[in-house]
This record gives sequence, structure tokens and C-alpha cells, in this order.
Amino acid sequence: MKSMVASHRGTARLTSKLLVLGLCLGFHTSQARAQDEGNPTPAPAEPTETDPAAPSVETPTDATPAEGTSTEEKKPEEGDLGEKIKDKVKELKKNRVKNRKETTDAVLKRRDKDPETAKYVMLGEAQTLPEKVARFRYVHKIVDGSESFDNDGTKKDMGIDALVKINAYVLEYGFSDKLSFQVLVPTIASADVTINAEKFSKSKIYAKEYQEVLDKVVPFLISQGQCTSAEDCTNKINNEAYAIPTDSSLVLPTGEIYTVQGGVPVERAAYSLITNAVKPKKGKTGLSDIMVAALYNVYNSKSQMFSVGGGFRLPTGDGDDEKSYNRTGSGFTTFGLSLRYDYRIADPLMLSFSNQTEIHVKNANRKRHSLVDPDNLNEADPNTKGADLSPALPGEGDGVSNDFEVSRKVPLNTGSLRLAYALGDLHPMLSTLSVFSFYNWLSDPETFYDKESQQNGVLSTSYSYAISFDGLGMNPRIPVSLSASQERYLTGTNVLAAGVSTTLNLMLYYKF
Repeated sequence: MKSMVASHRGTARLTSKLLVLGLCLGFHTSQARAQDEGNPTPAPAEPTETDPAAPSVETPTDATPAEGTSTEEKKPEEGDLGEKIKDKVKELKKNRVKNRKETTDAVLKRRDKDPETAKYVMLGEAQTLPEKVARFRYVHKIVDGSESFDNDGTKKDMGIDALVKINAYVLEYGFSDKLSFQVLVPTIASADVTINAEKFSKSKIYAKEYQEVLDKVVPFLISQGQCTSAEDCTNKINNEAYAIPTDSSLVLPTGEIYTVQGGVPVERAAYSLITNAVKPKKGKTGLSDIMVAALYNVYNSKSQMFSVGGGFRLPTGDGDDEKSYNRTGSGFTTFGLSLRYDYRIADPLMLSFSNQTEIHVKNANRKRHSLVDPDNLNEADPNTKGADLSPALPGEGDGVSNDFEVSRKVPLNTGSLRLAYALGDLHPMLSTLSVFSFYNWLSDPETFYDKESQQNGVLSTSYSYAISFDGLGMNPRIPVSLSASQERYLTGTNVLAAGVSTTLNLMLYYKF
């Protein structure tokens, strides 16, 4: 019955699967100068001929002030101040235009596009940022669904309905044209899981948990003379709605003592115990696991680009809670290695490959929850044996510590194959738009609790499609882009919540 504890850990895939990423956008400003021109001093008038009969007039050697004019310097009038403000506004506008062009030109050149003649633009997976260009990305992801894949790959509705909303903030900077640095900060905005107990009771997970309950109850019934064999007891419980005559207790895998009320059918009591153990509540929100990484461009030509990356995912989220939807982080420290490759089949058509492998370099620590009251931690001794109690009770604890170390023996692996097409190839009015199609894969390894397997590995494939608006295709160009995508599962094993993922991605560039 040890897997009862972990029957819902699979929903953690929703909060930790991020989203290995390669998104982009930005905007840019710089500085220029303008000078105010003063009023030029009028040139002296040309001498003119005079009438000889006219009286001569001596020209004073020193100018005298006109009547009513002060000899003090005149103060600037309000009109002069207003003109200076207007000139400053014009200067700022001029700077913004200039700096925006510097940013867009740098990004276009890094995409192997001539800024003067580029008809459309397209972002590759392997492209690093230009030198001194920063990119800020905001990602909003929603995962919604109720279908699951069991351990033989069968897709069905098991009554587990999840709605998870994730925000991610990404800051990237190009140290050179070949090397980019990235910091990714994800947060869990909401994590809501609901259970339809009737549907869940028809799943293979429930069947396994139910059998483990019977394995503890049946020996007790035989010892009390309520039935003669395991087959006889099982038949009475499943087909005859057998109820224990008086209140009886048994020891659960957590070491807790659970009392089955007399007169209540054993099947109904088992149903209540199992569904209560997976009873959800509103999930935790807040900071998830931060990732720090770098991407280095190894090879770059007009048609191909290859880059490698490396980094760490740090356990900054809350990873101690046993229930997956009550955790904002995995608790693991991992080292990731990524490979990215772009191949330009034709100018508007690009094929891209990306894959990230994460090795667990530090295990997670978690606490065990109660089976009787899953909203609280377990305080009973999991080493309790019913035979040692007085009076003796059926069942015993599974010996799994209430504070245990979680480990994974093989790396996590995720990646995608992407085909992108720039719609500007069809018509100049579509120069800002590109469409994408993806084939994705995920391999999340088996999980061990104190070196004992508690959760099977997850395998899945999916497809996704996206459309992107890129301001670098506008006239005038602006360093901003926005994309929307949706992902759906194709195949899977041990996927408890195979929901549909919808992602919005906003990107801004700025050149320093």
C-alpha cells in the first residue's frame, strides 16, 4: 500500500515541467544630441552715399541705451522656457528612434538578415543574442485536463482534473555574439486539483490500492472466523457487501491505526480510506525552482547554426510537501546540458532540434503525510506492527520514514523537433507572422524514497502548434514579439494529468 502515499505525485509533472525554453523579445533605446541655435548678430549695414548738402552727423563711439531700456541683462521669458522643453522632447524622441534602430539592426544581423532588405524574420532555437543586447521574456502557461495515461499506455479519464497556471520571467544578455546568459524565474500562480471519486474508483491505481487494503483485512477476518480462506473473504467483501460485525482496527502503512466501523461494508470502508488519501485541496502558489544557464554558439553559417548550453536548476521552490499539488518546487538540484540546432531548408523555412538533459546532483527531502488525515503530516511510527500491539491488530507499517530522501537514478530528458515557416514569403503584409509545428518528448525517471521505488517513470510524446508576431518585420521595425502556442498529448505512460497546455510568450529587446 506504499504507492497510496504517492498516487498523486504525478501531478508534480505539471508544475515542474517547464518548460525548457528558448523564447525571445525586446526593445531598445540609446542617446543622441541636438544643439539649440542662437540668434545671429545682424551684419553692419553697407555705407550709403549722403547728400553733400546735408548736415553731417557724428557717429558716437559708444552705444547708448535707448530710452526706456534697462542696462541690466534681460530675464528669459516663459516662451523661451517652453521652446527648450519642446526641443528636449524632440531630442528624446530622436534618441528612441535611433536606439530602436540600433537594437533591431543588431538582432536582424544575428539572424543573418540584412536590416535594409529583410522582408521577414524568424527566430531559431540555436540563435544566441547579439553582443550587449538584453532580452526580457514573460511566459504565461495554463495546463488544463482530466485525461490520464496508465502504466500500459491506455488513455482514459481517471477522475483527476487539474488546472495549473504558471508564470515565468526570463532575463537574457549577450556577452558576445556567441555567448548568452540566462536567468529563468518561474512562479506557480495557481494549482487546483479535483477528484471525481466515482471515476477514480474505476482506475487501475484505485484497484491496486484496494487490493492492498484487502491484503490487510482478509487475514484479520480469517483469524476471527468470519471466513475460511482468502478467496472466501474476498468474495464476501466484493459480492456480498460483507460488513464487520463490530468496530475493528487495523494498522495502515503509515503506522496509523484506522478503525473500520461495525456494520459498514468493508468495500465501502476501503473506498472511503483510499479516496480520502488522495483528497485534494487548493495547491500552494509562489516561487518555483530558478534556473541559471548559458548558451554558446559553436557553429554559424547562412544555413546552419549549432549551440550548446549548460546550467543549474536550483531548489528555490517549496518542495517539502508530500502532495504534488502542494509543492511549488521539486526539491532537487539539477545540472542541465542542452543541444540546439537550426537548419534553414529555404529562406522562409527552418527545421530546428533542441534537447535538454538534467542530471540530479542533489536529492530532495520531503515529509510524509497522514493517510487518515491527508491535510496533515504523519506523526505515527511507520515501523509499527499490529502483531506487537495489545490486543493484536492486523496490518503493519511499511517502514518508510516520515522524513525521507527522494532520489532519481537516471537523468530527466526533454526536447522537441520544430518546423517553422515565415508567412512573409506569401505576401509582404504577412512579414510580421510565422507559424510553427512541434513534436515533443519527455522522459521523467523513476523516483525512489529512501532508495525504495515509490513512483514509476513517466514517458510521453506530444505535438504543439504556434503562431508568432514579430515587430522586427514591421516598418518601422520595433524590437517586440508575441507568440501563442498549444500542446496536446500523443502518447504516454504513468501520466496522471495529461492536460492541454496553452502558452503566451512576450519578448522585448534592449541594446546597451
